[in-house]
Amino acid sequence: DGYSLFTKQSDDSWTGDPEVKLANIEARMYAYSPSGSTVTPAANADTHTIPVSIPADQTFAGGTSGSEGNGWECSGTDYLYGTTSQEIGTVGDITASNTSYKPSVYLHHALAQVVFKLQTVSGRPVDNIYDFVKKITLTATGDYFRTGESGTMLLKDGTLGALTAGKVLTFKPSAPASAVKCGDGANPKVVAYGLVAPMTTAPAASSIHLTILLGKPAATDGERELTVTIPVPVQWTKGKRYTYTLNLSNRAVTVDATTTITDWTPKDESGDMKPDGF
Repeated sequence: DGYSLFTKQSDDSWTGDPEVKLANIEARMYAYSPSGSTVTPAANADTHTIPVSIPADQTFAGGTSGSEGNGWECSGTDYLYGTTSQEIGTVGDITASNTSYKPSVYLHHALAQVVFKLQTVSGRPVDNIYDFVKKITLTATGDYFRTGESGTMLLKDGTLGALTAGKVLTFKPSAPASAVKCGDGANPKVVAYGLVAPMTTAPAASSIHLTILLGKPAATDGERELTVTIPVPVQWTKGKRYTYTLNLSNRAVTVDATTTITDWTPKDESGDMKPDGF
């Protein structure tokens, strides 16, 4: 069976290559991002894929002078798949014909987002020299993390394959000067974030440990590492944002027992991705 690739033009219209004229036969549509990905089509099947790369070591765009970053820009790629459902994490075949040629298409995240917030404990002021986050490392006792440069994503439902199971993930600012300073008291700051593959199994209790490296943004003297066990680790699923709140004292760091799970916060963009007339 043949297929056509549709791309959005500068005038907001969509053009297919080669041109497709719909008949009574229903056509199956697939939507994905990044748009420049090379599709590997499957003959007489719906298992078309695009390549996926999920690094175990990620960088994020921190702020300047200790301010928070924008919360979304990192070295991990945000892979999206299209369905007919607006509900997060669901799937649904997108079809079109000459009698139904304006299908609704919703793009969903195939990855999960992890976010780390840090604040000092009550009565402990922020050290404006040494309380900058330079790296956060997650270490697991089992192979819960999935990474690799040769992965795949099914276009029909965002399922990831051909990834390597591992035990370590790291997140650090893209430049020393963009290290983020700890929040004061009850005002936690976002100090690190990244994109991760969904877990295939739920992690066991106390099986994931977090290590935070603190110090001066542009110097190594006075650096210190603090490690804490996440008491109740949760299973990452696609399309969800997992926020871990950390609390810094003079000698230790603790993590809140409850992980905040939400949908991703959408990033405002100008323009409309729908073709004219939708």
